Amino acid sequence: MPSTALNAVIAPSIPTIAWSPAGSNRSGRRPSALEAAKAELVRREAERPRGLSAKKRETLIALGADLASAWHAPSTTARDRKELLRTLIEEITLHVDRDEAVAHLVLRWKGGALSRLTVALLRSRPATVRTDEDTLALLRRLALKYSDAVLAGILNRQGRRTAYGRRFEASRIGNLRRHWKISVCKAKPAAADGDIVTVR
Repeated sequence: MPSTALNAVIAPSIPTIAWSPAGSNRSGRRPSALEAAKAELVRREAERPRGLSAKKRETLIALGADLASAWHAPSTTARDRKELLRTLIEEITLHVDRDEAVAHLVLRWKGGALSRLTVALLRSRPATVRTDEDTLALLRRLALKYSDAVLAGILNRQGRRTAYGRRFEASRIGNLRRHWKISVCKAKPAAADGDIVTVR
């Protein structure tokens, strides 16, 4: 059979396909999965970051030194530093370990690099050091009868100590009275400093 006749027999059975780079064709046919994958590959390749040349790398390193100078410059305000961090940091992940009183932070920078930090947390304020209530109650009962010096002797003979474990003195009794607003003895003291006083 002549080739022209053969072509006439075969050609009508072969569909005509028109393809365009945009993924559509003149016949209006939807792009196949393969064509869509190729288009996605082309797009991703175009967005892929290129390697840095030696010159560009040196330029970036120099900019890093300038950034440190700008960060620590006296003219840089706290607001400026916050804005700079917002520009450079993509995300911060925080995990608080209350048993160890520390916070673990993971910083993800815009370029994808990660930095890990551990920051100590402020512990709760310790209990205020104060004189025990029994000693204060005794001081309130005796303050109107005895001078500060006599009161110090009474408390010391009973083995009582200040909140910091020291022996009582007249000045320390005075400080306690003023702090707790305990009245002072205005009458003549019944016993001289150092005399034995029985307290029940």
